[in-house]
Amino acid sequence: MMESERETGGGQSGPAVPFSVLMPAYNETDVIGTTLAELLELLPQDAEVVVAAADQAGDSVVRGENSPTGRTALAVGDRRVRVCEGGGLAEAVRSAAHAARNELVVVMDADGQHDPAVVEEMVAALVGGYDLCVGELQQQGKSWYRMALTRTSILLTRLRMPRRTRGLSFPQSGFFATRRSVLAEALEGMAPHGFKVLIAVLMSKRLRATGVETVIRDRVAGESKLNWRTITSDTRLLLRRCGR
Repeated sequence: MMESERETGGGQSGPAVPFSVLMPAYNETDVIGTTLAELLELLPQDAEVVVAAADQAGDSVVRGENSPTGRTALAVGDRRVRVCEGGGLAEAVRSAAHAARNELVVVMDADGQHDPAVVEEMVAALVGGYDLCVGELQQQGKSWYRMALTRTSILLTRLRMPRRTRGLSFPQSGFFATRRSVLAEALEGMAPHGFKVLIAVLMSKRLRATGVETVIRDRVAGESKLNWRTITSDTRLLLRRCGR
């Protein structure tokens, strides 16, 4: 084994720099255990997973270790799993970033759509000098309606940020790796429910970016939040906040 690598939980070699996986999880009790089990099998022992957990309970929201999702995550029984308070997407990622112990971070969903097999490849890109590595999600097998929504959203983002999205096929991705300091700065002051976190990162500063091809897998539970209302809201924010 090379000096710059060490074995992962699955016996594979990976980058020698420890990293944190940030996982926003809202009402993900039914799937979080399965997602974590698959991910932990591939992660090195010095990595960590920070689950930003929250669940709707009637008219209120239960957050963190006291939420059903948080308790289910901790029940996996792996010391690499920690739980912090979640909420809206931007709020959850921001909370997880603040709680993370490592500078290199990977943001991924809790619903099983993101393939953990490429996580270490994304981290290796950061170790190699990139500021951002995006999971370039391929929409294989998705309905024409879902693909139309996604392509419309991507087109609008590229029109507003042509330079910053250059070379990225999916700037709307929710699966990406960057540095904790970059992420925290991008999300500072952002509304709790915000828009796509990656767009906020791209808007914050010019970054040396690359991508890793991967496929959007079938969602185990829940529904996508991408719809025409979301696209309209995101476009308004892009028009207001990104003129460069």
